[in-house]
Amino acid sequence: PDGLYEFLRLPFGLNNAPSTFQRLMDRVLARLKWQMCLVYLDDVLVFGKTFEEHQKRLECVLIALEKASLTLNVSKCIFATSRIFHLVHIIDENGIRPDPEKISALLNFRIKNVKSLRGFLGLASFYRRFVPDFAAIAHPLHVLLKKNSVWSWKENQELAKTELVNRLVSAPVLAYFDENIDVCLQTDASLVGLGAVLTQDSGEGRRPVAYISRRLTEAESKYHANELECLVIVWAVKKLRHYVYGRRFSICTDSSAVRWLWSKKEVTGKFARWILSLQEFDFEIRHVKGVDNCVADALSRNPDESCIGTSGSAIGHVVCFLTVEGQRNPSQGRKFFLCVPSILRRKIIEFCHDDPSSSHMGIDKTVARVSERYWWPKFRASVRKYVSSCNYCQFHKCIPG
Repeated sequence: PDGLYEFLRLPFGLNNAPSTFQRLMDRVLARLKWQMCLVYLDDVLVFGKTFEEHQKRLECVLIALEKASLTLNVSKCIFATSRIFHLVHIIDENGIRPDPEKISALLNFRIKNVKSLRGFLGLASFYRRFVPDFAAIAHPLHVLLKKNSVWSWKENQELAKTELVNRLVSAPVLAYFDENIDVCLQTDASLVGLGAVLTQDSGEGRRPVAYISRRLTEAESKYHANELECLVIVWAVKKLRHYVYGRRFSICTDSSAVRWLWSKKEVTGKFARWILSLQEFDFEIRHVKGVDNCVADALSRNPDESCIGTSGSAIGHVVCFLTVEGQRNPSQGRKFFLCVPSILRRKIIEFCHDDPSSSHMGIDKTVARVSERYWWPKFRASVRKYVSSCNYCQFHKCIPG
């Protein structure tokens, strides 16, 4: 018969069904939410430090649901447990960890084309906060997803996939954030990406609360090393704003230049914009040694560098010659140079110019030092551009006249 039909129960499949149901649960448990329980759709987590406290809070939640005429399926309920599976995570008194079933799915995941690669990265990225250098490790895989890129699954992609899976299998347990404990944010930048870890010390040593990382954009990849160290601080603080806003915290970095740049009174350009954007936060910058910065140690082990110099038959012969036969040919007396890939050239120049033994030499001396062992097309122009844009050199350069 003709007429107006309406649902008597909330059906599945409607676009606004989840938001409508969530709104209902928020209203029913408004006074208890965040104080005694957590609510996500039909999942209600009642927490307590002791069994007695848990019982009292559970009673309050059940009374609120009964007043709203909401019923529970007892077969789907779990009471008085110290460990639960929630949103494909395992939550217990020690912290949060990934669901082993999802990680096992990655172990047997076969990547054959771009579509399957997207599926692998989508599942792996869901747990990226458990991997300190996720962006750097996954970089060779993301290269295949670029526009107009040719599908070519090589050794470096296979190494990146294996490393990601191994990191997730042995992923650390993330601690719960405690507002009453001091917060330390460790940051570091590499030639590939940015990384940071938020830690707290509850008396049993520092434990990670969250790991974050991302790749550099094309413009950011041209930044000076000191600019990258400042960029990662700005990005990490904004990314973890919900943890650090409204409280004093420490930022630990292995770059001594960052403290100097942040203490300058007269800054211009992007440094001024970065400093202005962090004025609402209360923090102090501490310098730590590279060996004590776990994020720096993780990001420095970029998978690209481990396979760039050894993949390919031609480069393989070069590596074998340099490591086994030496740098000189006794019969001809010629000297052989290491041809540096583009991703490592900036690091070579930094070593030959910024290293304490180099003392920020001029363009000609830096070119001479680079040319002693390394070569790549137009390397003199690369050195000239780097030295001319060095912030330390510009600051200490004598004023003409």
